[in-house]
Amino acid sequence: MPPDPFAAIKEPPVGAQEQTTAEQKVAGLEGWAPAALDVESWLPPQRSEAVEEQVDEQVDEQVEAPSPPANSPPRMANERWLVTADLASLVVIGGLMFLNIANTGGDLRLALAVLFVTCVPGWALVRATSLSAGLGGAAIAVLASLTISAATSTAMVWLNAWHPLGLVAVLAALSAVAILWTLPPSFVALRARR
Repeated sequence: MPPDPFAAIKEPPVGAQEQTTAEQKVAGLEGWAPAALDVESWLPPQRSEAVEEQVDEQVDEQVEAPSPPANSPPRMANERWLVTADLASLVVIGGLMFLNIANTGGDLRLALAVLFVTCVPGWALVRATSLSAGLGGAAIAVLASLTISAATSTAMVWLNAWHPLGLVAVLAALSAVAILWTLPPSFVALRARR
């Protein structure tokens, strides 16, 4: 077996290296203000075990805190708003489909089409994914609706299959299914509370 090449290297005593590096650092900072040398005063004090126990108790109390009652007024108001928006979306879908099939309507048909393209497909998506939390959910619905409408229209143009009434019918059917899928539980719960 060959001799150990590291046998001649002697290790310094424990703590000697740390002491020399600390002395070098202090020597390098001699021209600085005394506040720069006293870094420990900037650090927060060490947390004691008593503080740790208090924090643990507070966290346990927060976890064990009872949730608000299910029939609290803000939640009921939120559910009423959601059900109202769902029903309004279904009315827009029904009215637009009726006017498209009858091939009548003029300005009313145009207004319903703009309202549909701006809100309904995104609202259906927001409700199906449970993102409908107040005004944030409404904003997401508008952005999602415009994105869905623009993407599907662009795809139709690229495929050279431009059928806007067919697109509205497909989006309306998918939106109605998604809204009806989420509507019964909240609508039934709202009726049961009365």
